[in-house]
Amino acid sequence: MRKNMLLLCAMIALSLFFTLLVFAAPSPQSAPSPQAAVASPSVRTLLPITTKTTPDQWEFLLDPDRDYVGTLVNLDNPYDFEGDYARMLVTDLTYLPDEVYLDTACAEQAAAFAFSLLRVRLKQQGIDIGLLGSTAGYRTAEDQDWIYSITEDQVKVTAGYSEHHTGLVLSIVFLAADENGEIVWQTPTADHFQTAHPDLIEALLEELPECGFIVRYPEGKEGITGISATYRDIRFVGDSDVARFIQLNDLCLEEYLDIAQ
Repeated sequence: MRKNMLLLCAMIALSLFFTLLVFAAPSPQSAPSPQAAVASPSVRTLLPITTKTTPDQWEFLLDPDRDYVGTLVNLDNPYDFEGDYARMLVTDLTYLPDEVYLDTACAEQAAAFAFSLLRVRLKQQGIDIGLLGSTAGYRTAEDQDWIYSITEDQVKVTAGYSEHHTGLVLSIVFLAADENGEIVWQTPTADHFQTAHPDLIEALLEELPECGFIVRYPEGKEGITGISATYRDIRFVGDSDVARFIQLNDLCLEEYLDIAQ
């Protein structure tokens, strides 16, 4: 009898123990909607500049969910405003530490800091580069339509077909002597600037891969890119090794992506 009573007590205690476990367990949380994590395409996020971040730390600002190399925009591949655009974090280049630019312009956060490093590295060689106006980096569709309407050169496309929408392309200018010997800001177009200032182009090509950039429209690739060759537009690929490979093998971005596939 005593043994049966002990067994009954043990069973009651065990039952109470499991009951307490059930009530103490946290209630299951519903998984967040995938769409909730994606910002509205109409929203831009301006990254604040802090003194804790320096230009040579641009790798730490890379978005692990973004395809920096494979985000291809050209005449055959319109920009994905519903996908890539919604994730982009934009930094105002005007407020980068200890930097002075020609005008207010924005770029993807890692690209902005990488450009700042590029500028510092060239400055150490006595070379000044800046940005070609407020639309030198990231452009809205309205920006691109406006540029198309006022631009006469062949380096232009309509809205939706410009890699400036990605925030990964920057249009640069050099501070250099013109034909009259005056030091002015000049656009490094391939036709005359390289002849007049081969040393500046050489320095640019040497430093671009170190900061994760390539020349977006290199010479001899017009039939592939659909755009006239220029050193004005540099493209951030987010990987120095990839940038070196593209440059050393004389490739344009389209050719590299074909190989990478």
